[in-house]
Amino acid sequence: MVYLVGSIVFILISVFVMKKVDVINPFSKGILLGIVLSLLANMSLAENVANNLQPEENDGYSIRNGIARWILGDDGGILVDFKSAFITSTYFTLLFLVLFVVVLVIETRIIKNKR
Repeated sequence: MVYLVGSIVFILISVFVMKKVDVINPFSKGILLGIVLSLLANMSLAENVANNLQPEENDGYSIRNGIARWILGDDGGILVDFKSAFITSTYFTLLFLVLFVVVLVIETRIIKNKR
């Protein structure tokens, strides 16, 4: 949860700053930041799932990296929860990719129409 809130705040502040300094296509670049943060979350959650595939070797289930801990919390969990979080994160990444293309096309058309 901390990761999600922090990412949203970071993206909104970045878009606001890019808009203030007249960066071209600030909204699509903000979504691109979302894609990068989402991919980072995917990698962390995938590592967590992979590390917990054999709980006997690891003394049970655990959260092994900081980003996965920010996403999943400190409560521990079970493998099904870890996989569910990874799948949800993957869907969000795909949604960001589609949204990036749509917003980029819209921003480009708006800029073209202003000329």
